[in-house]
Amino acid sequence: MAIDLGDPLRWRESLPARQPVSSEVAAGAVAGIVGGLVAWGVAMMLLPEGEGGLLPLRLVAATLFGPFAVAPENVGLPAFVGALLVGFAAIAYGLIFVSILRPAATLRRSIGVGAVYGFVLYFPAWLGIVHVFDPLLYQAGQGRGVAILGLHGLYGATMGFLVPFLRKVLP
Repeated sequence: MAIDLGDPLRWRESLPARQPVSSEVAAGAVAGIVGGLVAWGVAMMLLPEGEGGLLPLRLVAATLFGPFAVAPENVGLPAFVGALLVGFAAIAYGLIFVSILRPAATLRRSIGVGAVYGFVLYFPAWLGIVHVFDPLLYQAGQGRGVAILGLHGLYGATMGFLVPFLRKVLP
């Protein structure tokens, strides 16, 4: 007995109309990604020589792959998966940030709130998620707690700088 799904060309007519994306969502996502890129760039400058710029991304991928991610012969796929995971987290935290930042906040207040948000984010993100789910990354960061806390603050401050502008620019 065949199932009649109708005319595929008419399926679109039966779906609800797409809604335009909110400028708040776009501002949070863009600010999260850019903030993550700025923090990652600074983190690359803090790495000891010879570590390789993809090592942090591979360590993030160890969340899913374990020690396989940091094996010398495995660079491409773990770095790509690590970038996806970091990007997802940066966007998610950016969306949360834009939802708590008042639209009327001044630039100075927005940067301050962003920095505090980044510092507070350190505790559940680094001491919670990374400590529990990615012991390789946590071990690599041992002894660098102040730098990691500072990178979280930089991430938040960058978002705080960008969000007021993005709210005005994005439709």
